[in-house]
Amino acid sequence: MAWAKSQPFDTKVLLAAGLIELGEALESTHKDLGAAAHGAFARVIFLDAESAKAFAAGYGSAVEVLSKDTKPVATGSLLVCIGRMSAATIERLLPAHS
Repeated sequence: MAWAKSQPFDTKVLLAAGLIELGEALESTHKDLGAAAHGAFARVIFLDAESAKAFAAGYGSAVEVLSKDTKPVATGSLLVCIGRMSAATIERLLPAHS
């Protein structure tokens, strides 16, 4: 999170797969990560709804869960990807090339 905060971009977007292997610690860990991410990212997108809900509790506002309706990031934004996800998942969020 510190690295993302230090980057010279006006808009930063976090794309996260969620840490589903945490078992009982999933909720508290994601809540802590959400608190750490507050102020660093203008937009947060999760692949996993359960992780998104716990993260949002610490983040202080709603986060998105990736769906067919999820809009690409704005041109010039920093997209930070955390966790296992396909290249296709990342590419669909990149701005269209002109």
